[in-house]
Amino acid sequence: MFRSLLLFSLLSTTVFAADTSSAESAIRAVMARQQADWNAGDIAGFMSGYLPSDKLRFASGGSVTHGWAQTLARYQKHYDSPEKMGRLKFELKSIDVLSPQSAMVFGHWELTLAPDEIKPNGLFTLIFQQTESGWRIAHDHTSSADE
Repeated sequence: MFRSLLLFSLLSTTVFAADTSSAESAIRAVMARQQADWNAGDIAGFMSGYLPSDKLRFASGGSVTHGWAQTLARYQKHYDSPEKMGRLKFELKSIDVLSPQSAMVFGHWELTLAPDEIKPNGLFTLIFQQTESGWRIAHDHTSSADE
């Protein structure tokens, strides 16, 4: 009995470790695509990394936005031109796979705004959920170094 439990525990750990590596790769791909979509001026493409649900929560600048459509509208309002969008760069500091269905990502963002090369930047914490469509951001808390 003890051997069976030990074997099950070891197999479960091995399977979860393999899933962890796969989840991390998939999450990195979502973030890379978001960065590429942003830099192409494609906010709708950028939003494909978010959970398409009213349960999506985006917190930044002292306010909270609920829902995918409302978050899209917020981005479109604040970044209504290529000049305001600038060039986005993400630096992922850590990806912690919490379970086969959830992960937490911590990182740094930076925008380079032409023509002055101003570089607003800050930190983010994201909670990803595994969905039928892949890993998607369900909760986003983004701060600015200016705040």
